[in-house]
Order: sequence, then structure tokens, then C-alpha cells
Amino acid sequence: MLEGEPPTQILPIPIKEDGRQHTGAAINTILGKKYEDAGSLLLASSRGLGWGGTVNAKLRRHKSLSGASFIQPINEVAIALAGSAEIRRRADGAEQRFESRAGVSCICPKGVSVRYLNINGDSLDMLHLYLSKDVSGGLNDQDTNAEDAGLVYTGGIFDPLIHQIGLAIAEELQASSKSNRLVFDILSLALSARILQRHTRADDWARSDVYY
Repeated sequence: MLEGEPPTQILPIPIKEDGRQHTGAAINTILGKKYEDAGSLLLASSRGLGWGGTVNAKLRRHKSLSGASFIQPINEVAIALAGSAEIRRRADGAEQRFESRAGVSCICPKGVSVRYLNINGDSLDMLHLYLSKDVSGGLNDQDTNAEDAGLVYTGGIFDPLIHQIGLAIAEELQASSKSNRLVFDILSLALSARILQRHTRADDWARSDVYY
């Protein structure tokens, strides 16, 4: 997929919260249900690989998608890897509208009330990363979660480091090897560190109920 080749496998079974994912979602919640309901194609998944760590990963191919309102159940980072599409989405603030192409990413924190999510394009391959409720991933000793850490609902980001981490995770995911767990754990921690460094509110530990 990353170089014009088809994925190594098709995994039709999505990841579900089973109490070990630590996302804070209810047991049996499908991680990415909004995409499942809209008919997006699941290309590959970390389900069954035993990677663990602070992130669960799925590769998806989106075409036209029009999603109804929903409450985001988990912390999610989506990174475009191939193709392009126009994305329009809105939570409590103004509409976010941008072209998603290779390297562009979005963040949707747990608990955000999303009014709509629309993807318009011929084909957009995205890596969806589902973070644990404790987004710090053990990077500090504070008892915190996504809301406390101040994750920002934002899209259209081009962060070269997040892009490169996403590419590396996608390559490991397509290799589908349980022996890649150490690499995946390191990449997951690097992703969490970058998000906490660059994409949180100015007052990192002040909770806010307003997302924009």
C-alpha cells in the first residue's frame, strides 16, 4: 500500500475493547465503529498480533463517507498514507475543512461530541491509531487521562515526525509479525510523546469541556 502494492492481508474482524486495550471505552466497543458503519474497508489490523503497548492500529481505505453525530469513545489519531480526499468535520467549534493527503493527520480526543464527519474522495488510505485512556503512556507519574492532558480536537496537521512514525507503524503492521512488538511499543511511546509535546492545550493539566 505504501509503495503502490496491495496490503499483505485483509482482516475483516475489527479490534474490540476487551479490557486490555485500556482505551476507557466500554467492553466490546468496536474501535472505529463509525468507519465500520460507513462501509470503509479494513486493510490490516494489530488485532491478534499481541503487540500490546499504548496504541492499537488499523489500516483503512475510505471513499465517500458521511457520518452521523457521535461521541468519540476513545483517543484517536488518523494519519493519511496514500490518496487524497476532502474532509469536513465539526465538534463544538467552527467546521474543520481540509484536504487530506499523505502526511496529513487528525486528532480526536475521547469524549468529544462530533456533529458530523464527511470524507469526499475516490480513495484515501489512512492509519488509525487508538490510544490508551492514559495518553501519557507512562511518560510521567501523574494520574491523568486525555481530558486532563488537554488533547486538542484538530485536523489538517502536517507534522513530519508524526508522519514518519505513522509510516513506520504501517510497515510493521503490514509485516504482521508478533516479533515486532518491541518496535511497535517504542513507536507508540514516541507518538504519545510528540502529541503531548505539540498538540495539547497551553495549560496541559487543566481540563476543559470545550473542544475546538
